[in-house]
Amino acid sequence: MDIDLKGKIKEVERNLPAHRFLLPLCEAIVNSFQAIEDIGGSGGKVTISFTRDRAPLLPDDGESRALGVPKSFTITDNGVGFTAANYDSFKLAYSTYKEKVGGKGVGRFSWLAAFDEVVIDSTYEEGGKYYRRQFRFVPRGSGIEEDSFGEVDTKERCTIVRLSSFKPKYRDKCWKRLPVLAAHIVEQCIEYFVPTSCPRIILQDITDGSEVCLNDIYKNDIIVASKAHTEEIGGHEFRFVSVRLTPSYFREHLVHFCSNRYSTRTEKLAGRVTNLEEGYTPEDDDNKPFTYGLYVESEYLDEHANSQRTDFLIPDDTNSLLDQNAPVTWISLMDAATRVATEYLEPYLTSVQEIKERDVKTFIMQSAPQYRPILRQIQGRIGVLPVSTVHNSRKLEIELYRIARDMDVELKEEGQELFQGVRPKDYGDPKAYDEKFAEYFKKVTDSNMVQLASYVCHRKLVIEHLGTLLKWVREGEHHYEEEVHSLLFPMGKTSEEVQYERHNLWLLDERMVFHSYLASDRRMSSHEPVDSDSSKEPDLVVYDVPHAFGATSSGSYDAISIVEFKRPGRDNYTVSDNPVRQVYGYMDLILEGRARKQAGEALPVHSNAQFFCYIVCDLVPTLEAQLKQLAIFSKVSDGLGYHGHHSDYNAYIEIISYEKILQDSRMRNAVFFNKLGLPSGVHKD
Repeated sequence: MDIDLKGKIKEVERNLPAHRFLLPLCEAIVNSFQAIEDIGGSGGKVTISFTRDRAPLLPDDGESRALGVPKSFTITDNGVGFTAANYDSFKLAYSTYKEKVGGKGVGRFSWLAAFDEVVIDSTYEEGGKYYRRQFRFVPRGSGIEEDSFGEVDTKERCTIVRLSSFKPKYRDKCWKRLPVLAAHIVEQCIEYFVPTSCPRIILQDITDGSEVCLNDIYKNDIIVASKAHTEEIGGHEFRFVSVRLTPSYFREHLVHFCSNRYSTRTEKLAGRVTNLEEGYTPEDDDNKPFTYGLYVESEYLDEHANSQRTDFLIPDDTNSLLDQNAPVTWISLMDAATRVATEYLEPYLTSVQEIKERDVKTFIMQSAPQYRPILRQIQGRIGVLPVSTVHNSRKLEIELYRIARDMDVELKEEGQELFQGVRPKDYGDPKAYDEKFAEYFKKVTDSNMVQLASYVCHRKLVIEHLGTLLKWVREGEHHYEEEVHSLLFPMGKTSEEVQYERHNLWLLDERMVFHSYLASDRRMSSHEPVDSDSSKEPDLVVYDVPHAFGATSSGSYDAISIVEFKRPGRDNYTVSDNPVRQVYGYMDLILEGRARKQAGEALPVHSNAQFFCYIVCDLVPTLEAQLKQLAIFSKVSDGLGYHGHHSDYNAYIEIISYEKILQDSRMRNAVFFNKLGLPSGVHKD
């Protein structure tokens, strides 16, 4: 054999992944099929026997043993045998002798990639006489050792190929149970089992003497679909055959791309086919569960299989310069296979779609009402979502957000196409143009409703989180004022660093949402609107320009809000440590400083500037005593706070309890929550 044998074996092994451990065995089995076809095909018989590694004792009784992994295989057939022509072809690498049946001339090298050696013993008939040829096929020298040949008296064909010592890389992946191994051999060579002339094939376990007929496995456990599908891809004809497999043997829904009737490459269909997912087993019309398999055949695939028949020389797509003229790509093949599988399985998967639609609708109605306006569109897009995702509220909410976002992108693209240069006459029928616009604006309205509903749901979550914080406080797990502070606005940040959607100033006052500049827990010397050298850090200072509330047009700051938080549960206020006087100090610093525009032009705070001051704290005895001494505060009607006006500062000052923030925010937003079917949290006496 004039070839670098070791180099060739290494090349084959590189292209033979561990999960393709059946390929070398199936190469030998297919050779037996072809050998029997060469003598007419009738009366053929193939026996596949195997031995096992000695397995360790089971820990239960110390006497029984577990199943050992298959170690060596022997394939025996009564086909044509190693005639002179076949033997010469065997010794010639890349022989074209079996080209008509898909032979690449290198399949036997996969034997030595997966096994240590191969022993061949063939008795055959040639020219009216019978001969016996024996030799060892080994991974060294020329590859042929102990070659012997001679005429024999035996008048019966028999070829034995013994694949010895399965290499650990492949052996450890092999199935141990006899029926499972048999079923997967049928799966890989299924096209050879279709003709009525298929030889009888037996798989034997030498260890215990058990055996199974592969023909019976095919007849009883694999049902070939009555109708095959043929279509043209890139100018080449492809045949798609759907089969239903017994789930006890086959757990994955696969598409098999075949070359010369042998499964060469497989791809998973779960996740590609609508409503078909990993681990789900559909049922046929008789309520029998099955695993789906799709076999794809074509002369194009036969011609483009690699030499080891482990893959195809077909590009993934046509993006590269070398592949741009390729008539067939993997994308086009998988698209076609997915489409065929989807059409075949659709009747068996309608119940899955119905379950998903029901559960998604329930989730939206109960937990995600912001998506109600686009419920119908969402249900049309959930087919590819696994049932496990639909039943996981966190994962489902993420997927709903992704679907809504994708719909927004599509809507923008549709709007651009609709508005940019398209005229009614381009549609031919003005009515069609009007209907197109009406449909588009309906989608826009639904999309806007989703965004508004999402924001309302966000408010609901924020309010509930505030309620949880206060509950912990009442239970003795005090959370310091930083907790509520950060809930309203991130500490240490300014309005230039925090997006509109990331703060919750509306909890205190809806007007605070609209402001020119805000500083949260920052030194006053860093506040852009004022000149100040003070190192004091008010919790929140909000500067509002005139246009915010329609005040004067002088350009000065007409409204300034100050928010001060005090630790929940604190009850040690004194004259020197008084939050009201603390706020007075902040107003003094602002009034003494100078407001400035971003360009740096000095600008005083307006003489009639209005201060809005909020002190958020618990109403405790020591604080209420201080408020009485100040003599400007009155208790609000619900008893959860105080308010007052300081004329010298032109300041409205409100003392707000944490409970009042929670109660007022619930009441202000209750109507929105009710519209979405959310519990408002407002209780009426």
